[in-house]
Amino acid sequence: MSKQETRTRELTESDVQTLDRTIAAHEQLGGLLYTTRRIFTEIGKLEKLYHDIKSGIGVAEQQRDQLNGQLESVKAELAEAQKQTVEKRRGLAELAAEVKEKETMLSHYSQAIDRITGKAA
Repeated sequence: MSKQETRTRELTESDVQTLDRTIAAHEQLGGLLYTTRRIFTEIGKLEKLYHDIKSGIGVAEQQRDQLNGQLESVKAELAEAQKQTVEKRRGLAELAAEVKEKETMLSHYSQAIDRITGKAA
């Protein structure tokens, strides 16, 4: 018996059904793997977008803080300018009152001089 005996078996309907089920399962698995890859790709894009937006928000917050600092500085300058304006107006009102007083005094002196010199009106 030097010859090797080869056992052959015919393909049965059951074998064909098993192969068909295996192929269908493989196709489903391939579809799921493809879908999973697409999902991970989209998640990666969304994560990048999220980080970009977060970074943009950080930059916007820095700009806001700088603008708030500038705003506070301008408010302080405005308050000082308003204070100076009030002081200048007060000073101007005092000078106007002093001028009015001097005009009245000068008018009285003028009238007195006219009476003394005989230029009565």
